[in-house]
Order: sequence, then structure tokens, then C-alpha cells
Amino acid sequence: MIDKKRYLFYPYSHKDYGLVKVLLLYSEDIDITAPYGTGLVNKDISYVVNRGELGKVVQAIEPIEYSNYDTLIISSHINLELCKDELLLIIDRCKKEKIEIVYLGKNEEIKTILREYELYISYDLEDINHIEKVTARYKELNLPIYIPKVPVVYVGGLIETIDSFDISLRLKLELEKLDYNVALITKEADGKLFGSHFYPDGFMGNNEFPENQIMLLNRLVQAIDYVEKPDIIIMDIPKGMMRYSDSFYNSFGIYTYMIAQTLPPDYFILTIPYIMADREYIDNINQYFKNLVGKNIDTINITNSIHDTGSDDDASDIPLYTSENNIEQIIFKNRDNDGINLTNLNQKENVNILINNIIERFS
Repeated sequence: MIDKKRYLFYPYSHKDYGLVKVLLLYSEDIDITAPYGTGLVNKDISYVVNRGELGKVVQAIEPIEYSNYDTLIISSHINLELCKDELLLIIDRCKKEKIEIVYLGKNEEIKTILREYELYISYDLEDINHIEKVTARYKELNLPIYIPKVPVVYVGGLIETIDSFDISLRLKLELEKLDYNVALITKEADGKLFGSHFYPDGFMGNNEFPENQIMLLNRLVQAIDYVEKPDIIIMDIPKGMMRYSDSFYNSFGIYTYMIAQTLPPDYFILTIPYIMADREYIDNINQYFKNLVGKNIDTINITNSIHDTGSDDDASDIPLYTSENNIEQIIFKNRDNDGINLTNLNQKENVNILINNIIERFS
């Protein structure tokens, strides 16, 4: 989906780190912007997650020369309450310079504003519409639950972090470089930039009975399998995969359970905070997930993202990003865990090792 155009991305935050890191791999002609007052301007994009520099500095949006760009990508995570006036000015400048605008988020107010703009792109492509039609047909026929015959890879976090989408998207794109046809299902709307699929609205909502939520996802998987004929399916598991504490419920891992009912894993990648990476704890959660999804953990990604759950009921869902300096030492200390691969998938070379591992497993 990303071609040789000149791109402008707005507004950048920690939630966009994984997407922007991949965008930079596919386009050298892209600038990342944020409003003044965020503390990100003139900082490397990795500053926001306290990780190694990637050599790309966040720019302020105000002095941008719009004639230097072909396409504006509006983050699906934009906080419209804080950025609305600025966004309207940006859209007006894009109109004057005839710059196309890509917005893949769910905010209806933004979509209404953009529908009046002839250069608005939503990436509702023909194959996606075809999949939606096939999904509806399967639902009407009330077919039995469908189990695909291709490998299914789970990528999730003990708590919800930016890592799951980052890892999922990089796996998809690197495997596609090796001529594998990969389907990725994610809750990140911006994944559509790279041909990913979004979880059905009914699955992530609360207006359906659980059995209907499960079948909605199963029909989508069946339709993707029929239309795209993937060699591998990657599930970017939404929310955290289990209850984190008595004050931080983490969705109780409900989505993990429902996904496992419709699409059990063949390979399982789990991200955990470095402060929880010790052998006894890893053994315990490995047994927990074996009972929950019917599969041992294959790879554990150690992240610097942690949550301050506090001492009362007001647990924070905003992550803290600590130093990565001690992650390699933690991996070395706890690496002997019944064949579970402990790694830091923020490092490109470790992603390549993981891909070789997955290919060897299913060859």
C-alpha cells in the first residue's frame, strides 16, 4: 500500500510507534509530526517509548511546508478533543495544496469532515468489501465452526502494549518478503495500510452474546481463508491476555479465550514486562495458557513497557517505558525455561531469528 509518494504523519504518540517504525522501513520520504507542547518535537521517534534511537526526529506541525508532500496520514489514535482546531487547519492546507488524506480510524466526526474532501482515502479496498460480503453469506447459511488448515500464530501481551501490533505487522511484512501470503487480524485500524484486517465490530463490542461474538470472528476467518488463501494467519490478540492484578482487570483475558474457541494457535508469542520475567513466573503462566488456549508459549518477548496499577481501584492503563538496559541481562538469566525462547523483539535481528523459527516449525 505504501508507494513512492511523499508522506506526512500527524499526530505522533507512543501508540503509533510500531506503525511509524514500519512506515520508515518502507518509505524514506516520510516526516513525522506532533503539536508543540507534547514534548516530542525535535526528539527521536523512539524517545516516546524510551528505546534505541531510529534516526528519525519528530517535527512540529506548525512550520511544515505542505507543498513538499503528496499524502497526509492522520493517526487513528488522534485525540480529536485536543487536536480538532489544529486538524481543521491542516485539512484546509491540504485542500489548498491538493494533498490526499488517509484516515483509517473509527471517529465518525473526522470521517464526516473528510467525506467532503475529494482526495480522502479510507482504504476500503475491493478485496475487503468482497470478504465482508462472503462473511455475511456464511453467517446467513449458519455453517459449522470453521478451522483453517494453515498455521495460526498468536501475538499478544500479558498486558496491552504497543508491542503486539509492532511484532505482528513486522512478522507479516517480513514473511511476505519471503513470498508467503500472510493474513493479519488486528484491532489497529492503521494496519489496513498494509492489507491487514480489523476485528469485527460485533466481536469487540458488548451488544452481542459471547457465542455470537465468537462466530462473527470465525466467519471472518473463513472468508479471509476463502478469498485470500493465506499460507499463515497472524492474530494480534486485543487487550491483555489475562487479569493483571486485583485492581487492574485487563479485560480478564476474555478476548483470548473467545479467540481460542474459534481459532486455536499453532505458535504462540507472548510479551511480558521485564519486571515479571523470572523462571517460576514463566512456568506458571505457561501452564495457565496451556490450559486456556491449548498451547504452550513458544516465544516470550521481554518489553520495557510496564503499568503502574497503583494501590487502589484507580489502576492506570497508561504504560510507563523504563530503560531497556537490563533486558538482555534478564533474558540471559532466565533463558532456560522448557524450550521457551526469551528474546527482545524490538531488535530487528531477533525478529529475523523468530521468523526462521516459525518457518522451520511448519516446513
